[in-house]
Amino acid sequence: MKNTILVGIDSSTSSATALAWAIAEAVLRGSRLKLVTVVTPELISDPRIEVTFLDAATTVLRDAEATAVAAGLEVEISAVRGQPAGTLVELSRTALFVVVGTTGLGGFAGRLMGSVSSTLAAHAHCPTVVVPADQTAPMYPERAGGIVVAVEPGILNEAVWAGAEMATVHGLPLTLLAVRADTLGGARWLPDAYTDDPYPAEVDSLMEKMVDAVASEFPAVSLQQRVLVGNPAHLLVQATDTADLMILGTRGHSGLAGLLWGSVSQNVLQHSRTTTMVVPAHATTN
Repeated sequence: MKNTILVGIDSSTSSATALAWAIAEAVLRGSRLKLVTVVTPELISDPRIEVTFLDAATTVLRDAEATAVAAGLEVEISAVRGQPAGTLVELSRTALFVVVGTTGLGGFAGRLMGSVSSTLAAHAHCPTVVVPADQTAPMYPERAGGIVVAVEPGILNEAVWAGAEMATVHGLPLTLLAVRADTLGGARWLPDAYTDDPYPAEVDSLMEKMVDAVASEFPAVSLQQRVLVGNPAHLLVQATDTADLMILGTRGHSGLAGLLWGSVSQNVLQHSRTTTMVVPAHATTN
C-alpha cells in the first residue's frame, strides 16, 4: 500500500503552504513525507553555480524537514538536478499523493502553476494536489462545501472514489457535482424546457445511481448530488469558494488532452480558491 506523500519544495510561500497541507494529511493518515526540490540544468552554465544552487536547495529542504519532523513524521529529502515536472512525475510512481503550490521560485523556476502543475495533473501516476498560496489552513472547517467532485453523470471514475475516501478520512460531506453547458448544438438550453427535454430526467437518474453506488461502499459519508447549468469553468471555480477540496478526474488519455474537460479543468486549476486534487484514471494505491 502506498503511504508516501511527495511534496515539491522551494523557497516560496506557496511551497510552504503546500508543505503544511502535506504535513496535516500525513499526520492524519500516518504517512511519511518525501520532500524534493529540483535544480533545472538549463538555467545553470557554470558547474560551480550548480553546486551552489544544490546547496541552497538542500538548506531549504532541511528547514522543511525540520518542520515535518516536529510534527512527528518520518521524512526523506532529496535535492536533484533535472526537469521539475518530469522528476516529480517519475517520483509519483511510488507516491500516495504529489503536492505542489500554485507558484514557485528557485528550482521550480517561476510559475509552478504553469507548466509544472499542468504536466503533473496530466501525467502523474498518483493524484496531484495543488494548494493555493493564500490558503491559511490545510482544510477549512468553517466551510460548508466539504469535498466536491466534478463528475460526468453515470461515470464512477477514480476521482469519485478518491473523493469518497477523502471525505471518510476527514469526516467531511461529499458532493458529486455535474455541470452542463447552457448551449446544445448552438441553441441555448432554457431551464423552463425541463418538461420537454428528457435529458434532465436522464441526468438525475444517472446521478442518483452514482450516489447509491458510492453510499453502498462508503455508508458513513454524508453524500449529495448537484447538477448545474451554465459555463462549466465558471461554475466549478465558483464551487471552490465553499469547498474544502475540489477534485477533478481525467479521461485516461495521454498528454494535456487527458484532463477532464480540457481547458475547463485547466481553468479550475488556475483559478481555484481552494485546494484542488486531480486524480488520473490510471491512479493506483498499491
